[in-house]
Amino acid sequence: MTENDILLTDRESAKLLHMSVSTFRRHVTNGSLPKP
Repeated sequence: MTENDILLTDRESAKLLHMSVSTFRRHVTNGSLPKP
């Protein structure tokens, strides 16, 4: 991630939330987590 990036990648977000990337993507798809 560079200094100018303000959005996290799916991998970075999943790591921060202590879940797998596929689980993170599923939660974004079903609306449990907001889309960027």
